[in-house]
Order: sequence, then C-alpha cells, then structure tokens
Amino acid sequence: MRPHLITKLGALGFALGLILAWQVLAEARLISPIFFPAPSRALSVLAARVADGSIFAPLAATVLRMIFGWLLACLAGIALGAAIASSRIARDLLEPTLELMRPLPASAVIPVAILFLGLSNAMSLAVIAFGAIWPVLLASIHGFTAVPPELRHGGLLIMPSTV
Repeated sequence: MRPHLITKLGALGFALGLILAWQVLAEARLISPIFFPAPSRALSVLAARVADGSIFAPLAATVLRMIFGWLLACLAGIALGAAIASSRIARDLLEPTLELMRPLPASAVIPVAILFLGLSNAMSLAVIAFGAIWPVLLASIHGFTAVPPELRHGGLLIMPSTV
C-alpha cells in the first residue's frame, strides 16, 4: 500500500472510532444527551427536517447571512488594505490594532457583538465579517503594496518599444 493511502485510511478509522465512541457514551448516558446527543439522533433529526422541508428556510437565511457578511468583509478589507498600503500614517496607526485583533477567533467577538448589537442580524453580520476580513485585508495590503510606484498615482507607465 502507498503511504498516503495508509494515512488516509488511518485518519478515516480514527474519525469513525471517535464517532463510535461518542455514540456508545451517549447511549450509556455517560455524557449529557442535551449537550452531546448521539450521532444517530442528530442524523435522524436531520433526515426528518429534510423530509418535511423545515430545514430549508433556516438554511437559506444562514447562507444569506454568510454571503452578506463576506461582502461586508470584502468591502471593509479592500478599503482598509488600500489605506494601509498607500499611507505610512495609516499603516502606523492601524497596524498595531489590527495585529492585536487578527489572532482573535470570531467566536471570541460574539459576547462583545451581542453587548453592542444585541441578538440581531447585524450582530451575525458583524461576527461573520470579522472572521472573514483577515484574508481579504492581508491580500489587499500585499496587492496594493505590489503595485509599481509609477502606476500608483494614476500615471501611465509607457514602456519603450523594443523595435
């Protein structure tokens, strides 16, 4: 057998073992069924919700929140990235705060978001945007920084002909 196939089979076996242990512990009530329902129970509820169609409205609402949060992150990330890359003052003012906030997981921001925005769609969008902004922001900073100085100020770069 190839080594990567053995690794994949080992990972699959480990995952199945964890699910089986979870099932056994939940059935024996060694773990709380309220916090950790058995995988078989979760799958049966999922199948019932798909069968009666009650899963699709909440699923659509979640997908819309994710899309709008991502769009908000893109707008804010590109704008901040352009400001940071084009201005030394903006870089000096914003980078320390952004570097402090970047390693925070989005779930750590939830209590603060609830405090300021309540349990609302705006809170959901803010948390999603916070989690999604970092790749966009970093890519924007690097992208704007990579633009040649001749092209930054709207100038036209004219290459000499090689003819």
